[in-house]
Amino acid sequence: MNEIQVAENLVIPYLIQTFGWPKELISPYGRVPIQMGSTVKWGDIVCYISDHIEKRPWVLIEVKASSQDLLAAVGQAESYALQIHAPYFGVTDGNRFEWYQTGPSQGKHVHLVGQPPIPSNQYLKNNQPPFSSTVNHLVELFLNALMQDNEFFVNTKKHDVKTKELSRTVFDCLDTLTKDQLTDSLNKNLETYHVNRLKINAAIDNEFLKFHRTLTYIKNIKSNTLSEIQPLLSPEMKIKGGNIFFISQLLAAAHIDKFMVIDHHIAHALKELGLTDIVLNPDSAESYVLMNDICVKLYNEKIKDKVKDFKFGIAAVHNFLWHWINYYKVTGLWVK
Repeated sequence: MNEIQVAENLVIPYLIQTFGWPKELISPYGRVPIQMGSTVKWGDIVCYISDHIEKRPWVLIEVKASSQDLLAAVGQAESYALQIHAPYFGVTDGNRFEWYQTGPSQGKHVHLVGQPPIPSNQYLKNNQPPFSSTVNHLVELFLNALMQDNEFFVNTKKHDVKTKELSRTVFDCLDTLTKDQLTDSLNKNLETYHVNRLKINAAIDNEFLKFHRTLTYIKNIKSNTLSEIQPLLSPEMKIKGGNIFFISQLLAAAHIDKFMVIDHHIAHALKELGLTDIVLNPDSAESYVLMNDICVKLYNEKIKDKVKDFKFGIAAVHNFLWHWINYYKVTGLWVK
């Protein structure tokens, strides 16, 4: 098994069933952004504790494939644990686990006999509200603007309609889709820079079978995990001119309300609202799956029921975050 398979099939089940950690306090694999100087690295898994104010890292775990040397991963795991202030860290291939207490500096760790200590149950209950009072208030202002500002309503509806048109004209008829039909639908419904649009149109003409295989793969995706999303950035599937912004539009169309359109505006908005610790680079699979998780949760818990009369999907979350960071935060208005 590769590293992702080891993490998802062996390590996380072990942490829940044997380690005894609540699933809701375990990060999904590869969704722990760690700022190392000017670079963002991605920790594999973190077990958190909750002190009713915030979640705090307790154990950071680096995962390796079964053929790799665990000791070679200790330095990396320790540096990540130091950066996020996790008091313990471990390295594993899913079968062997080596546990350490984090020291005061790199190289000062203590090798443990057995697993790290388990805190009392009061720290293993995730009682935090999922969103801050600030986010809740801004969502209410956003919803009021949709009802009171026709320009803002039309703008939000446009994005929702384009997503649903992509779904209808591409993914609902994928078995019979022609080059001309795909070109026409993407030109009408997909947003991208002009230079990228030219590359995408050329890819339809010159690599239609590859393009079609990528669309089929997107349609058959089952979940928002690294193991599902990463292949879309591989040379075998990546479309010329198609970055994560492009891919996320296709994901959003293929799986209505389960995937959201992500760009750098969304990344900045999530950081400014305290929903991520750092500004994530939207052009990585790791960043996409983390941001999509947050946005889907925001949609399901705060927005979905309140926009059902408008028949808006998760595109409403995109407009909420995009317009907040670009307009409302600056001018107090949701549109220019």
